[in-house]
Amino acid sequence: MSSKTIAKRRAVAFANQSGNCFYCGQLMWLNKPKQFARKLRISSKKAAMRQCTAEHLQARGDGGSNDQSNIAAACLYCNQQRHRSAKPMAASAYRQRVERECAKGSWPTLN
Repeated sequence: MSSKTIAKRRAVAFANQSGNCFYCGQLMWLNKPKQFARKLRISSKKAAMRQCTAEHLQARGDGGSNDQSNIAAACLYCNQQRHRSAKPMAASAYRQRVERECAKGSWPTLN
């Protein structure tokens, strides 16, 4: 599958999710990171971690596809954290973990 197709599916997921990360629910940017940082009055470093990425809900290595139904929009930070271990958590379990961490205030925020 071409990177153009993945980019289109990422954009669709971004729009469907109103620009919010699938995991942490925070705003992300699809393009124009400097404008995003200025608008939210955050550093470029914080803005970089909120770049929208295409997240395969079921990894391709585990039989997941590149179909739109398997693509969610996730911020770079959440996507990287999910895939840090050799065997990443399932998307639904990881989302629950992130939601708990956000509720406790122990997940990085834009503020």
